[in-house]
Amino acid sequence: MKPGELKSGDRVVIRGEHAGIDVGEIVQVWTTDNLPTPLEGDESATPAIRDQVEKILREWDITEVLWILHRRGLSRLLFVALVTSTGETRDLRQQRLTITRVPSGRKTCRRVQR
Repeated sequence: MKPGELKSGDRVVIRGEHAGIDVGEIVQVWTTDNLPTPLEGDESATPAIRDQVEKILREWDITEVLWILHRRGLSRLLFVALVTSTGETRDLRQQRLTITRVPSGRKTCRRVQR
């Protein structure tokens, strides 16, 4: 996947090294240029905390942050995926992911176990 390829509203299949396969919908795509200030409005969020978040994004070479909504049983969960400048996608634990857009009009199953 190339940075900038996915957009809000896209249905996607997420494959993880340890998580099997899941289906979700992109609810937000943030670039590091338009990412909200970490902990905005939280008075305890010091500039040092904000600097630490920005440092991690730079060190991990993150260019996009994807918010993906998916179902787990009866619950709806928000999943975060990080996209690097080379298009590699990882979760917050740095585990490699493959995220593929589902062509419109195509039906998908909710969850597949490996």
